[in-house]
Amino acid sequence: MISLEKNKNLPKVSIMIPTYNQELFIADAIQSALAQDYGNLEIIISDDCSSDNSVEIINQYIKTDNRIKLFSTSRNSGTASVPRNLGIKNATGDYIAFLDTDDMKDVYDFCEEFLPIFEKVCRENLVAFDETANIFIQAEVTLQNYHRQIENKEPEIRVYRGQNCSITAQPDSKLESSIMYRNLWVKPLKRDDIINLRPYKNYLQTAALICAEHEHAELSQKLLKTGLVKISDGFEMSNYAFGEAHDGVFALRGYTKLVSVQSHSG
Repeated sequence: MISLEKNKNLPKVSIMIPTYNQELFIADAIQSALAQDYGNLEIIISDDCSSDNSVEIINQYIKTDNRIKLFSTSRNSGTASVPRNLGIKNATGDYIAFLDTDDMKDVYDFCEEFLPIFEKVCRENLVAFDETANIFIQAEVTLQNYHRQIENKEPEIRVYRGQNCSITAQPDSKLESSIMYRNLWVKPLKRDDIINLRPYKNYLQTAALICAEHEHAELSQKLLKTGLVKISDGFEMSNYAFGEAHDGVFALRGYTKLVSVQSHSG
């Protein structure tokens, strides 16, 4: 916990938290700021007219700590710069540090960059994809996507559509099956939260790990602790060889647990 006794000899630091409709993440951002043990700071939250419960959550924290201050725009600007500038205008610190409310911008950026790659793969393998699903399954998938979009009430959920595929950005880290057949779901998952996948160990057995070479060993170990039995790269994920660990072959079948980690190929 942060010390409530300010050290007047230290320069004052203003921690800026711009936000808009981040009720799922704003509490974590505030708690992260409060966890700092620096003795002279203020927490400036600039809200761009959120329509969810973000402001209510912020006000609960304001009641418990007078270093937290909330400023709201007169109307939603739809930009990141307006709430950031509002926060800067009201800051009284000698230094300013920005703290994002979530990792969704990284998720959105990934979806935008990955969509043309996924579109290219789907276009080049369109016949192969369609042969795995008859016309009735494809129609059902189309309707599921359509209803999901029109019934969506969460502003954080965004759908990125190509001609032959779609990618849906989701704010939660819950493990669940996507609609498949050229439709992907992308969710944020911090590396320290990977262990939270352990309750799904009887369902999740194979993972494709695509990362920088220096991160491969650390992330592999974290994934193995969740109960995974096979870790491969994206190209080899669906391949199966007799005796190897794979989805559908339960980890304790025959009182034997097979663990396979494919070395990073660069």
